[in-house]
Amino acid sequence: PYYLAHVRYKLDELFGPGIIEQGGLDVISAMNLPLQRLAEKTLKDGVRRLSPDLQGALLALDPNTGNVLAAVGGIDFDKNPYDRAFIAKRQPGSAIKPLIYAAALEQGFTAGDIFNDTPVTYDRGGGNVWTPKNYDHKYHGDQSLREALAYSNNVIAVKLLNEIGVPYFETFAARVGLPLRAPNDLSLALGTDEVSLHDLVAVYAPLAANGVKASPRTILRTFDRHRQSWTETPPAWQTVMSPGVAYVTTQMLKDVLIYGTARGLKNFALKRPAAGKTGTTDDYHDAWFIGY
Repeated sequence: PYYLAHVRYKLDELFGPGIIEQGGLDVISAMNLPLQRLAEKTLKDGVRRLSPDLQGALLALDPNTGNVLAAVGGIDFDKNPYDRAFIAKRQPGSAIKPLIYAAALEQGFTAGDIFNDTPVTYDRGGGNVWTPKNYDHKYHGDQSLREALAYSNNVIAVKLLNEIGVPYFETFAARVGLPLRAPNDLSLALGTDEVSLHDLVAVYAPLAANGVKASPRTILRTFDRHRQSWTETPPAWQTVMSPGVAYVTTQMLKDVLIYGTARGLKNFALKRPAAGKTGTTDDYHDAWFIGY
């Protein structure tokens, strides 16, 4: 039902709000029905294992075509139709960090560059200062960028963003499809800007597709009521980062699943090579995993 609600919204957007009431449209969607059913069951079972009071969302996208194969915006549409897959915007926390590292690689940094997470204080103006802290409130000294991303080191992420510059990162993020709201500062490195699950999955997709971004699509083709004419939503691609940047970032994100913050997936990743990143906000108010 969440996927269908989004398709209705897209039809309104494409043809005007009266088109649904007229009826008779034949819509070919990108949904993979067995995968959609599996996504609904997996999300419901997984969230309820944690708590019956939680909500969640899941979205699966083919990085080569942009087709949204499955999307679930909540646990029970009848009880709560608010769509957390396409519409809701939340802070991504550390799930934003791979984009910062990819932007740094584009600037000439390497996965082996050493940074130190010694505490540093930044002037925020108006007499306010900010000292970023690691999630565990500990400091670990020298780490390569590869290790820092795997362990999701907050201080090094902030220092890296400071090195490449916030304006540069804003330009990079917009290019890969994630425009950030102004004004922005170094707290971007900790995922303070809000994004939808759909948009965050879409900007990870070029990492899995050699730097090429396929425009996400849920509707492939729409026929009129007499099936005599139709409207196509053709696939569209754009190169948003170099293949080298996509490859190295992916290699770094493999470590997240082997010894980093998602090491609970180690056995899975050893059998089925995978990459990804976790993200949490304060007090686990939001918890993310984006992988491929």
